[in-house]
Amino acid sequence: GDVGYAVSKLGEGSHPRRGLLYRTVDGLDWEWMAEFILPNDTWTASEATLRILSDDTMVALIRPDWIGVSSPPYSGWSFTQIEYALGGPNFIALPDGTLWASGRTRGDDALPRTTLARMSTTSFEPVFHLPSGGDNSYAGMVWHEGLLWMSYYSSHEGKSSIYLAKLDLSD
Repeated sequence: GDVGYAVSKLGEGSHPRRGLLYRTVDGLDWEWMAEFILPNDTWTASEATLRILSDDTMVALIRPDWIGVSSPPYSGWSFTQIEYALGGPNFIALPDGTLWASGRTRGDDALPRTTLARMSTTSFEPVFHLPSGGDNSYAGMVWHEGLLWMSYYSSHEGKSSIYLAKLDLSD
C-alpha cells in the first residue's frame, strides 16, 4: 500500500533542534525511522519538504539552508548546506525529472521575496523572483499542461493576498 512520510522536530527557540523522520501506512499510527544528523551536529531547521524521486531516492529541502538525500530504507542521510537562507521550502519533480524549488529568500537589500529556483540533490540556484515582498512565501506547486502553477501569498501590495503564477519553464 501507500506509505506517508513526515519530519517532526524536537527543541525550541535557540536550543538545537532534532529532525525525526516518521512513516505511516494509515495516517494514524506513525513509526520512527531516522534522525536527521546534520554536519557539525547542528540542527537549526524548522520546516522540511520531502519528496520521493522516480529512482526511490528521498530528498528533503530543509529550512533554513539544507538539502538532505537518502536511499531506501531512508535510514542513512547525507546533507548539503546551500548558500541561500530559505523560508517556506517546497519543491516539485517534473515529469522530465528536473527539480524546481520555491521559498522565501532575501536579496542583497535584505528584503524578503518569493523565489523560484532550479534544484538538484545538492544545489539550489535561484532563477527568478515572483512579485512579492513583506510577509510572503509558502508556495504550492503543481505541474499542469506543460506549465508550473505556483500559488503563494504576499503582502507587497498591502494586506496579505494570495497570488497564482503560471510559469513556462521551457528554455
